[in-house]
Parts: sequence; C-alpha cells; structure tokens
Amino acid sequence: MTVVLPVWNAGDFLAAAVESIRAQTLADWQLLAIDDGSTDGSRQTLEDFARRDRRIVVTSRPNRGLAATLQEGIERARSGIVALMNADDISHPDRLARQFAFLERHPTVAALGTQTRLLVDDRATTIESRLPLAPEACRRFLPLAPPLAHPTVMLRREAVLAVGGYRPQSYVEDYDLWLRLADRFDLANLPEALLDYRLHDGQFSSARDEKVAVATLVVRAAAAARRSGRPDPLDGASADRVTADRLGIRVADIVAQVRSAALGRAEQVLAATGSFKRAERELALLDDHWTAAADPRRWQAAHDWLTGRGLLVRGDRLGALRSLAQAAAADPALARRLAAAAIRRRQD
Repeated sequence: MTVVLPVWNAGDFLAAAVESIRAQTLADWQLLAIDDGSTDGSRQTLEDFARRDRRIVVTSRPNRGLAATLQEGIERARSGIVALMNADDISHPDRLARQFAFLERHPTVAALGTQTRLLVDDRATTIESRLPLAPEACRRFLPLAPPLAHPTVMLRREAVLAVGGYRPQSYVEDYDLWLRLADRFDLANLPEALLDYRLHDGQFSSARDEKVAVATLVVRAAAAARRSGRPDPLDGASADRVTADRLGIRVADIVAQVRSAALGRAEQVLAATGSFKRAERELALLDDHWTAAADPRRWQAAHDWLTGRGLLVRGDRLGALRSLAQAAAADPALARRLAAAAIRRRQD
C-alpha cells in the first residue's frame, strides 16, 4: 500500500509523524512524501529518513497547495489502496493493518476513516472523536459536516479517480471529495481512535476560517445540485465568495459557519486542557474576521448583524465559554473556577 504524506513547513512535528508510519505493524508500505516547497528544513528531514528506509520516497518541488499535492500522491501511488497522513499527526501502530483488513472485508467502502484522539502541547489527551461508523450513518451525517477525519482515511485509488479526485479550487478538498464519493460509493469509520490529531496555534487564522466557511457552504450546495440532477456548479469554478454569491449563499450563513467552527475548537481546547485563556483565544478569532475581510462594506453588515444579536458582545462570548466549561470540565472544581473567571472578565 502507499501512504501519501503532503509536507509543507512541518519541521517541528514531521519526524514523529514519519516514525509513526515506520512503526506500523503492517510492514508492506511505501511512504510517498511530497515536499510542497517547504522552507524550514522539512525536505532535509525527509531525505534523512529516506536514506535510512528504502520504503520512503521523497519528492520535492515548488509549492502547489494541499489539494494539488494530495492529487499528485493519488496519481503516483503504486497500489490500489492509499492511506493519508498529516505531517503533524501520529498514527497508532496498528492503524494501517486494521484499516486494510476492513477494506478487504467490505469491497463497497471506498473511504475508511478512524476516530482521532486530540494531541495538545505534545500530550495525548482523553478527548476522542465520535464520528459515525456505518455507511448509512455516514451518509446521514454528510450534509452536516465531514463524516471522516481526513488524516485517518484509507482510500480506494480507482474510486477517487473515478469521481475526479481532489479539486484544487476547493478550500475544503476533503469534504468535497467525501460528498462526491458518497454519490457512488460507501464511506465508513472504525470505532477506535487510531490517530493522534495535533491541535496547535499555527493551524488557524481568521482569514483561513472565513475561506473554510465559504467553501464548506459552497461544496454542500454543489452536492445538492448534483443530487437534483443539475450541473455541478464547481465544474471549472472555485469554492470562493464569487461562487457563494452566485449560489445565493447569505452572509449570515457564512457568519454562522465561522462561529460554529470557533466554538467547536474552543470546546475542544477547554475539554482537553482546562485552559480558559486558550479557549478564549479561539473565540477571539471571530473578531478578526471583520478587519481581514476582502469586502469591508459587506462584512461590516455581517458585523452589525452579529452585534445586533449580542453575539459579538464580550460578555456574551465569555458566557458561551462559561457554559462550555461547565459542560466539558470533568472536574467540578475546575468548572467552578472557569465560570468564576468568565464572570470576572465579563465585568472588566
């Protein structure tokens, strides 16, 4: 089997990711590591590994972006089964063996994921995902959110190519692919967490959150169009604000998507670390959107829409975190301390 590893400036975490593949109980694999124009020494790290392990093949070229790199990996894979891996995550030793065995038993499943365990500050937490398992459950989940965690997925190469592969014009290339695969094939997840998903500050920004929110709504609308027999609006177009406007996606919907993502991350951080300050920082990204937006007048309207509903008032944001603390903190004393901190800050 081929493991595709896209790499871009992953130096701080890359060695652990590669070592986790080398430690797999399934030993018959090729790691296709594609350095997408890194400038931080990632290429040297990969080449050092390749000299020690002939199963590791390194390609380095100018930056083309994640979707193009993933598609290159799929096209160059030497096997019909392709596993994906992030350059900052850690696969558990039996991940590949467990997934490969499942795909052998279930020929209709084209993409198989696993649950993830949250990794924060290089420490594995007890926070695990609860993604749907069976194909029908994944199909019901699909209109709401991606049912598969991208770095955990093992794919059937021919199925991916049959639906057009990764589309580089989408900022949510994985969600777009799952939606198109589900039109013709089954998706599924294993119940166990077989990958540690690293949460770190460099992953998120207000500009990225906005693009992801827009693209998420666009690929959902494209899927709905295909299901109704209409042409795919993403054929030859990008999942961006221009396409969103053409499809009638409202600013309010984009704002709601951004807010949902920020709250979700805050809840994860709070549950995993008990750090009110770190969770608040995730929500603070919401305020950044209005200054980072490409169309200030349009996003000022969105800002006014949020403010009018009390969603950008500092006290309300902290109140939301207080509720998260009370719900997520396993330690009642910790929940009380976080709630008290929220109340104090609300009075500032």
